[in-house]
Amino acid sequence: MTYTVEIGAAPINEECAQLGQTKDFEAINRLEIRLYRAAIIARYGVPPEGVTLRAKANAHDFGTYRELVAEVSDAVKDDPAVAEYIAQVEDGLFSWLCAGFAPPVRYKPGGIADSEGRTFDQIVAGAMMTTRPKPDGSFFPPDNKTLHDNLCAGFPELVPDCLKASASRYVVVENAGYVGERDVHETPERERAESWMRQTYTPDEIHELHVAVAHDTGNHRSYELL
Repeated sequence: MTYTVEIGAAPINEECAQLGQTKDFEAINRLEIRLYRAAIIARYGVPPEGVTLRAKANAHDFGTYRELVAEVSDAVKDDPAVAEYIAQVEDGLFSWLCAGFAPPVRYKPGGIADSEGRTFDQIVAGAMMTTRPKPDGSFFPPDNKTLHDNLCAGFPELVPDCLKASASRYVVVENAGYVGERDVHETPERERAESWMRQTYTPDEIHELHVAVAHDTGNHRSYELL
């Protein structure tokens, strides 16, 4: 069993496709829902296990429209992490810019919606470029780090080649700082790397195998020791 939380069709303060008014409504509505899902992930992160962000179809006198919902499985409904995530996403976003996206569709008189020929993949990759780190690995504004890391974690297949070399990531390393160090696990978030390390190794193994969490940015590595 699952329960469903409605999020909406687009950020609260943004225009979106209108059933019965917008030309090519179905295609634009589908695109906006996919992008709103990506924007929610950029802002709040990849959904925890047991939570699914998806489009839900609704019947109306003029046809079918879709909106974004979060589905929560019965198995995780009492999980505090799930409750916290749902509490965040159910309010949606105020604007596309809150997630590092430029408005993906321009609305013109006569019900015309113009996406300028851009695909979902191109728009998400564009948001990654907008929120990317500076050459020194820092982010401006600092909030871009959250947006960028979440997008890269949620859509790794869409990361532009020019960003892959400079991506910020946290790596669990064995024999850290010694000859023969070995990367064993990576994630865009420090907390996840540290959690994985603690679940995988005992305290004695961490000491004996010289296990540590490294922060990689571009070609630079620094150690985030516990």
